[in-house]
Amino acid sequence: MTIGERIAWIWVWSALALLSVTLTIIIAQYWSLPLAYFDAFLCEGQNRAIADSACNRLAANEDAPVGLRSMALRRSIEGKGNAPEVAIARLSQLIELGTADAEDWNNRGIGHYRLGDFAKAADDFRTAGAINSRVGIYWSNLADAQLKSEKYAEAVMNYTTAMRKGYDNADVRGNRGWARYQLGSFNNALSDFDKAISRDTSHADNYNNRGLVHYAMRNYDQALADFDQALKLNKDGVAFLTNRAMTYTATGQFEKAGLDLERAIALNADYSPAHLEKSWLLIYTDRSAEALTELAVVERLAPLDIFALEARGRALYAQGLRREAIADAEKAMALNDQYTWPFQLRSEIRQDFDDFEGSIADSTLILKRYPTSVDALATRSFSLQLSGHLDAALADLERAIELGTAPAYAYESRSYLNLYAGRLAAAISDARQSVALAPKSIDSRIALGWAYIDSGNPASGILECNEALSIKETDRALRCRAIAHLRLNQLPEALADAKRAFAFNSNSANNNITLGRIELAQGKPDSALARFDVASRLLPFDRAGVHMYRGDAERARGQMAKARLAYLEAGKRDLGLYATALEERLASLPAQ
Repeated sequence: MTIGERIAWIWVWSALALLSVTLTIIIAQYWSLPLAYFDAFLCEGQNRAIADSACNRLAANEDAPVGLRSMALRRSIEGKGNAPEVAIARLSQLIELGTADAEDWNNRGIGHYRLGDFAKAADDFRTAGAINSRVGIYWSNLADAQLKSEKYAEAVMNYTTAMRKGYDNADVRGNRGWARYQLGSFNNALSDFDKAISRDTSHADNYNNRGLVHYAMRNYDQALADFDQALKLNKDGVAFLTNRAMTYTATGQFEKAGLDLERAIALNADYSPAHLEKSWLLIYTDRSAEALTELAVVERLAPLDIFALEARGRALYAQGLRREAIADAEKAMALNDQYTWPFQLRSEIRQDFDDFEGSIADSTLILKRYPTSVDALATRSFSLQLSGHLDAALADLERAIELGTAPAYAYESRSYLNLYAGRLAAAISDARQSVALAPKSIDSRIALGWAYIDSGNPASGILECNEALSIKETDRALRCRAIAHLRLNQLPEALADAKRAFAFNSNSANNNITLGRIELAQGKPDSALARFDVASRLLPFDRAGVHMYRGDAERARGQMAKARLAYLEAGKRDLGLYATALEERLASLPAQ
């Protein structure tokens, strides 16, 4: 080979080498583009495993055209069984590419919703609605997220928008009804649930939720009918059983309530609302110590929420543990100061501690928010009376009667106010009105019994106390009859009733006072004084009576100076009921 040929071959080989390197560089640099089209072909194939791998490669291929990457992301999102996190990640990539449409934003919102991130879900649903405002489901989904976030007013607004845009079904109506229920708009909630049920009579949750609205409106018969229907559709609905038990408790059907709760707890021992409702049943049946035990079960299942704190606060109060009850009320206020029960409970307890101004302030706060709260009006009226403002107290109860929401209770409350003011004829008249309105009310019957007893007609008092006991045996009804027997000098009968009342609740100041009065009548002033000491520590409402009977016990012991001091202390606290009796007692003491 000549030198010229050799040089020629060197140039050839050099050119081939350079071409090879150049091709390698080109292929290395631009291979991703033909690969993208190849992966796009595989991504749209029927073999799911191969398609998923190809779609993932294509989605990650930054050199691929945006349209192909967008197709790959959409195709991979369609894959069944994708976890919400995977769908969210892929939809986020699609959004970042700038090719996402309203449905993509909606789907990412669904992913966030499934993960419980309702704020992010709401943002995505809101964007979907902004892109295509004509699609009603986007507004409904936004409302669902707001409902979960307890933004009830906003949820109502967006469910309404969804309906206007044509997305109107039993679920949407029911959900708007639930939001309205949470806002206290009960009549509108009922309208929604009625329409929802008319569209789907097999929707158990809508029957249950309508039952809760009826319960809130004290339409207990309608509530029971709805819970019954929900249970016909789902006989093992633990929530339905619990809600029906709650209604049975409210209507005094305690045995039925107990059976429903036993079944609910048997079906799901970790369902805390059933244990909570059982604690309320125990409170209503004067078994507050057992209620506290049940509430300990609730607390083991989850930290006590505002509703469990209410039950525990009431149980503690019934046990005479007032400071502990106030602590629970104030914990509830710290969680959410928009609920009224913590202020109501604290108002009642402050009254016991003679903090009448504090009690009035709490009741007034409730009435500013809910002017129709009969409980707040009744509590404030007694604090006003105890602080020397009888006219204002009477005005509050007149208002409660005019409202007509709980007239029997309002008349009963005014009967006691008149009784302690020494207005005995008015007390009897109000108690009779209460009984006429609610003849099966234990409390109304007891109020009339006391009005008769303190008006000097214990025989009629016994009849009313017996009526109360025929409805249900309670320590209040037994105590009422015990004092009537005492007034009639029937000491064995009085003692039997007083002991049974004490067995119901040994932490009751009134039960201790009743036993002390009977022991005093039996000629046992020392043991009577011990009872009155206990009652004073338990902070009875009737402080004047305790001091007057203490004076009687001291006089029986021959301690005239102590008797005088006790009578004078009773006079300071008397609201009018004991004025004549105290005047006679003081006059009967030897001159100083």
